[in-house]
Amino acid sequence: CYRRLNRDVERWTTEQFPVGLFPQATYQTATASVQPGDVIVLLSDGVLETADRNGMELGLERVEQLICAGAGGRAEAIAESILAAAAKHGAQTDDQTVLVISILA
Repeated sequence: CYRRLNRDVERWTTEQFPVGLFPQATYQTATASVQPGDVIVLLSDGVLETADRNGMELGLERVEQLICAGAGGRAEAIAESILAAAAKHGAQTDDQTVLVISILA
């Protein structure tokens, strides 16, 4: 996927409180340069940690494969494919939040 798109996948991970949950919480900031065709995906750990009957989590690598398969597609379709894969993989035990931003121009 990375070679086909001729782009890099950059992972940003954080273990911070959800925005607005605690008034005194502080957060890290990040800056990214984006180009048309880029996709930014933000998701909660509940998606990645969805486990099958054997305790195997969906994981970041599988989610990246879904993102790459949908690259160039609509943001809504990418989000739906991630949530569908999580539902198929195992039972939901935590919140599952996915936000996909597709850079058009």
